[in-house]
Amino acid sequence: MNFSRLSYPPSPPPWLAQWPSEADINALFSSGIQRASLSSLNREDNADFHWDERQLRMRLGNQSTTWTLADGQWRQRCSCGYISPTCIHAFAAHVLLKIICRREQWPLPGPEAAGGKAPAGDSQAPPTRLGGSAQRPRQESFSNFFQDQQPRSGRPCELEVEADFQHEPGKVGIRFYAKEDGMRQLLSLSALRNAGFQLTQNKQPSRLWPDKDQQFLRWLFPILKKLRFNDLNLKMHKLSEQDFRSWLSRWQNSPGRFIDRSTQEFIKSGGFSAPVDFSIELHDQGEWVLIEALFQLSDGRRLRYHELLKEFPADNPAASITRRQIFSSQPPVPWAILNEYFAKKSPRMRREGVCTHLKELINNRLDIVSGPGVSREEGMAEDIRVSARQEGDAFVISATLAGAALSPDASQALPSAIIERQGRFVIRSSGGTVVQALRQSLHELAVRGSISNDAVQLPATGENAMALRDFWRQLPASVGKLNSAPLRQLLGDKDAELLPMLEMRDQRAFVSVDIAFAVGGSRISAAELTRISRSQQPAFRISSGEWLAIDPQKAAALLVACRQDDFADFQGTMLRHDAQAKLQQLVKDPRFNVAPASRSFYEQLCCEVIPEAPPLPPELAAILRAYQRDGVRFLADRCLCGAGAILADDMGLGKTLQIIALLSAWQRRAKARSKSFTALVVCPASVIGVWLQQSQQFSPELPVQALRGNRHHREAVLAENDNGVLVTNYGLLRQDIDLLAAKPFDFVILDEAQNIKNPAAQVTQAVKSLQAKQRLALTGTPLENQLSDLWSIMDFLNPGFFGDLDHFNDAYNGGSEAL
Repeated sequence: MNFSRLSYPPSPPPWLAQWPSEADINALFSSGIQRASLSSLNREDNADFHWDERQLRMRLGNQSTTWTLADGQWRQRCSCGYISPTCIHAFAAHVLLKIICRREQWPLPGPEAAGGKAPAGDSQAPPTRLGGSAQRPRQESFSNFFQDQQPRSGRPCELEVEADFQHEPGKVGIRFYAKEDGMRQLLSLSALRNAGFQLTQNKQPSRLWPDKDQQFLRWLFPILKKLRFNDLNLKMHKLSEQDFRSWLSRWQNSPGRFIDRSTQEFIKSGGFSAPVDFSIELHDQGEWVLIEALFQLSDGRRLRYHELLKEFPADNPAASITRRQIFSSQPPVPWAILNEYFAKKSPRMRREGVCTHLKELINNRLDIVSGPGVSREEGMAEDIRVSARQEGDAFVISATLAGAALSPDASQALPSAIIERQGRFVIRSSGGTVVQALRQSLHELAVRGSISNDAVQLPATGENAMALRDFWRQLPASVGKLNSAPLRQLLGDKDAELLPMLEMRDQRAFVSVDIAFAVGGSRISAAELTRISRSQQPAFRISSGEWLAIDPQKAAALLVACRQDDFADFQGTMLRHDAQAKLQQLVKDPRFNVAPASRSFYEQLCCEVIPEAPPLPPELAAILRAYQRDGVRFLADRCLCGAGAILADDMGLGKTLQIIALLSAWQRRAKARSKSFTALVVCPASVIGVWLQQSQQFSPELPVQALRGNRHHREAVLAENDNGVLVTNYGLLRQDIDLLAAKPFDFVILDEAQNIKNPAAQVTQAVKSLQAKQRLALTGTPLENQLSDLWSIMDFLNPGFFGDLDHFNDAYNGGSEAL
């Protein structure tokens, strides 16, 4: 549950002392209901509380739950429809109310806690309020609610990692302790895994670990995740000595990370308690150069390798532990080379061979070479490149120097060379301070993840995205940078401005408009920006896969500033001839720009001439009542922009007369322009006579003919008719669809349009295959039984406008209110 999305009033409710006791709650709610409720809370992301003197109301997800106090008794009610009012949502209200009281340090609900306060340690700091909502950028798991109902102490503790070299030959036993107030508690691997998991999910673990321990626990989590379930109950993790050396190398910049169990001393990365350093020294002996491999021990002594072997012989039990510690380490020069060339005495090399053969002898580690006749100089930092990309759920950052991989591991030597100059040996290192600083930055970045194949790998989270951006912007100008497309905006030299834009789409008779947002070259929908504003995350991955750094508070402020009355949820659809003026007015607002992909359509729309409707014939205008004239104007307006419409007046209000008036106006204008005019009226067989009678009575100049008789006669009528109105019934339409579908009409009118309410019916499919410039429907009952009735008619009038039937049902499953 994300507490940044838990909102409630700023003052405690007055009835806390009258809330049911824990015993009463347990009696009301079965253990199964309680467990299911806690499980559901982990899946929800918002809860909204309101309360007054006698009631608590909570909205969780899409369910609304109410607790009402009446006559000293609490009664529950919920919209979920469960057989009992004591449902999972009612119990969730109880759980969240307790959490709110603890966080705010209000009296805990229930008679047993009346007048009491939640323990102070349960709250880190007073909450920041914004519009009455408690802003808490942290998450809480409810899986252990029964076992952990006591507030946490809130006191910080430290993690101690203890290495046991005597537990098992060839193995290192690792124990983990939580140290708090001078006390040490041995932790199970399961506890460590849970803490690591919560940190990787940006949740607050049960203990307050310092940053260095949080970094270690994040790194440790994927290692423990691979263990078998039974092994997680153990309180020691076994490693091979080689694996432990890699742990030491990984955390070499974190002094005190590991403790030797036998000595309780901090373990150095060079090889446990001893030795602490290794070097190669060159000594001038004229034509020869003496090469010494030196180990510096923790007691300050410096021993040549052959002296070290004598100091800690294999047959001396007293020296076995120290010897095992030494030889379990991995010096820069491998043991095999040391045993072959340095075990009996320090070797010598002819002077002229040092520059060509020394690197091979000491495993290319010129970085550890020193001596009285040795000096060093740094070369230029040439051709340094850093790349960042996303691979799956990880950020991968790598660097190259002169085309070769540059490892973040400081134990690996940089490319270097040795030359002789005026009797001295000079070691020239590539990269110099720039490379050293880069390796250090990469290593610090790797604390958040791991190092693999000379590359830093970080979990792709918002927090790590911001750390990557900070690293990227601190790179010197001399370093070449390369990043993949998903990171292009995130790793830009400066933050791109967040700009609102209008996206327009041509939908024939309609224009749909979305208010979206642009950051650089990336598009963000209003819905995505809303999630960003609520996430409280510094960086966000949008649906295209790109990562963006957006301030959630700025995003929220911009959404408020850009909200328009005509665009619910930043979306709107308008008739084409209305869109011109509305969009031109909106574009004048300096906050909005037209999206690049919409500019051509917008310019075309602005140039379109809005057509005018033909005037009503005077004889019809004189007899139409005011509401009928309004109906004709409504239909004419929709026809002018090519939109289909329903005239849904009740029976007896003259729907037929309004259509006759409309058709007469259009037919007379066509005649005046010497153009043909054709219309098809489809109605029940019983009302064909009504159409013929009323057209003859009110508009005798409008040619109206019934399409009936035998097939041969109907074919003849269709062939001869190229001007006027044909009237047929739904049954004949289905039989003649091969003839009618081939003939284009100016108008197709469906009378009693509920006859096509079944989308799968043959008559519905036949009607939808007709060709018409304008489509109208008459019905007093557009919605008889279910929403699909209306969809079927609307899909005839404006094909595809509401999508398919499944989409329509999903969008408007709230019933007619959703329309």
